[in-house]
Amino acid sequence: NSETFSTWTSVILDSENKNQIWIPEGFAHGFLTLSDEAIIDYKTTNLWNRDLDRSLIWNDTSISIKWPKLKNDQNEPSLSFKDKNALKLESIIEKGDLF
Repeated sequence: NSETFSTWTSVILDSENKNQIWIPEGFAHGFLTLSDEAIIDYKTTNLWNRDLDRSLIWNDTSISIKWPKLKNDQNEPSLSFKDKNALKLESIIEKGDLF
């Protein structure tokens, strides 16, 4: 029932601005690497638990994230198997899989 449910924001994190971002527990988050390589460090409040892991498809039209343009005019980012098979928000809600 949050007024910000299914809204999004973006932040550029790089070695020049040295920004960090805190993502509260239960918040969906994702990233797109804009360079040829990147190092991602996570600090978490607990160990990863497969049973609590959810994947939201990157291009869900109900959220309409405006991703930056990809290098070489690619239409879609390179995704892991898990991310390629992620669900739309509507499906996650229908399954009752929200926290």
